[in-house]
Amino acid sequence: MSAEVPPETRRRRDRAALLVHIGFIVLGVALILVTWRGDDGPDRPATVTVMPSPENAARFQQHLITSGVKDRPQPAHTMSVVDGEFRVNSTAANSEGSRREVWTMPESYGDVEVLARIDAPSSLGGASTPQPGIALRTHIDDDGAGSALVIDANIWSRMFDDVKVGVWSWPADFGTVDVTAVDKTLTMDHRDARIRAVARQGGPEPKVTVVVDPVYDEFSPYGFRAGDRVDIQTTRDSTFDQKGALVTGVTGPVIVVDASGGGDRPLSVDGGTVRLHDPTEYSMNPRALYPRYVRVRVVGSHVRLKTWLIDRPEPGWQLDTELPASAALPETGEIGLITNHLTGAGQYMAFGALEITPIESS
Repeated sequence: MSAEVPPETRRRRDRAALLVHIGFIVLGVALILVTWRGDDGPDRPATVTVMPSPENAARFQQHLITSGVKDRPQPAHTMSVVDGEFRVNSTAANSEGSRREVWTMPESYGDVEVLARIDAPSSLGGASTPQPGIALRTHIDDDGAGSALVIDANIWSRMFDDVKVGVWSWPADFGTVDVTAVDKTLTMDHRDARIRAVARQGGPEPKVTVVVDPVYDEFSPYGFRAGDRVDIQTTRDSTFDQKGALVTGVTGPVIVVDASGGGDRPLSVDGGTVRLHDPTEYSMNPRALYPRYVRVRVVGSHVRLKTWLIDRPEPGWQLDTELPASAALPETGEIGLITNHLTGAGQYMAFGALEITPIESS
């Protein structure tokens, strides 16, 4: 027969059990709060996302960098939101090809990481060659002089796929811009597709059916469309390789191409690529390079950068460098969108959402 537990001992045990239960409840609530807070904790500042909207478009302030006609009576460019993207549009009256501008948000940041989406501009080459980019630590004086860390596709000798990094400084008269560049550039990857299978059909309307990988949606602005001109390069049957072949139909991964002059014999193909055709010698279909992401991280004078097409996996850092001591980059400044050489009616540059994450110094 067991001994009876005294009432005082039972009370102590009950209190201990209650304290254990309360401890588990408090721990559970704490875990829920930590999970709910996510990146908003003091060690990981919250990311600010600037979505394309008329309200956010109205917050951007336009600053002139270079211009030969800075006193023009009407604005050269305007910003709007079209198809879910910020668009900086050239006015019909603007014929000033040397004009450069930065459009900034009002908040100031120091060490920061920025993810920007740059959508396809209206053209690349010809009379108008828009050169989009982003700016960090932008500082503008009262007289209009300024400086910023600029990452942009500033075309040099018709190299449309080069990304350049440097600190820009410009005077109040907007005559020239001084660039202290890093000794590295990035080359943007082109949009192309690997050939998985090919079938050729002869007759009065010869055509070639090409199955590509990755799969492109016929309704996607990022893949191929009927009416596109494409370059086809095969691995075993070079007699069919074509420049500027007309795409007559697209259904998922299947591309139908006009094969006039390609012959009737079956193709012997085990690979190759399909790529959007450049319209002329000195131009490029902008969908070959855009839309894409640009991620830049700047801590002090240390800059890391990567860029990739939006339907491709995010790569590791592609550029990791220090700015030259002579660059004199401001310690803080605004985030902005760079627009270079935008001119002519119907021409525009396009940008998607911006994600801005402050970096706290340890």
